[in-house]
Amino acid sequence: MAITPESGIHAAPRRRAYRWPVHQPPGAAAHRDALLAWAAAPEGVEIQMRKGYVSLHSPRRKFAQVTRTTNTAVDVALRLDAAAGGRLEALKARTDDRFDRRVRLTSVDQVDEELLEVLARALDQNT
Repeated sequence: MAITPESGIHAAPRRRAYRWPVHQPPGAAAHRDALLAWAAAPEGVEIQMRKGYVSLHSPRRKFAQVTRTTNTAVDVALRLDAAAGGRLEALKARTDDRFDRRVRLTSVDQVDEELLEVLARALDQNT
């Protein structure tokens, strides 16, 4: 069988480019952009883009991780000493995992002052 542009390894980049938008949850780019805009504002916050998530680091350590959870939700996992309640949920984590709180975002409207205050508290506790 001959390798043509329509088959095999040569067609893979086109197939990936075609499939990529299908796998993006609705509003994922907007969630990411809103959170990255907040993270770029404070002094000393480092944004690290990974393959499957975005992590936010203080000068001391990582304090938040933004991960696509489902096709309709994005989770913000936090290293935060605070009681679970409201949108802040407790996670079942290993005993050595300090990311034991999360906020699940299902719409861009949920990136609001309440979420930004929670992120600011996590940053303050980990600086």
